[in-house]
Amino acid sequence: MNLLKVMLAWLLLTQTVAFAEGEMVLRGPGTLTCGQFAKMYADAPDRMETMFFSWAQGYWSAQNSNNPNQHQYRDLAGSTDAQRAALRSYCDKHPLATYWEATEAVFRSFPLKEDANQ
Repeated sequence: MNLLKVMLAWLLLTQTVAFAEGEMVLRGPGTLTCGQFAKMYADAPDRMETMFFSWAQGYWSAQNSNNPNQHQYRDLAGSTDAQRAALRSYCDKHPLATYWEATEAVFRSFPLKEDANQ
């Protein structure tokens, strides 16, 4: 039974979001719905939250570093426990949204800072 769960998780996590044939915009856990995250979280909370939260942190870091001409960034220094809770809360309220949408909404809630190095 555990092998079946692992295989199902692998299939779900290798999904992609495409806008047009041959184009990929997102890949990985962020493409799943919050409802799918909730089901996987219920079966293996620590493992699933670590996997999904790692994806969110990578997304947030990329968002901050992907705009070299901007002189602002979102401060990611807050409590990771609070960040995880914010993602779970968003997903609880929006089960049909993608985990990416939750990640983006939480990212927009972080304090906006001026880059002193620019």
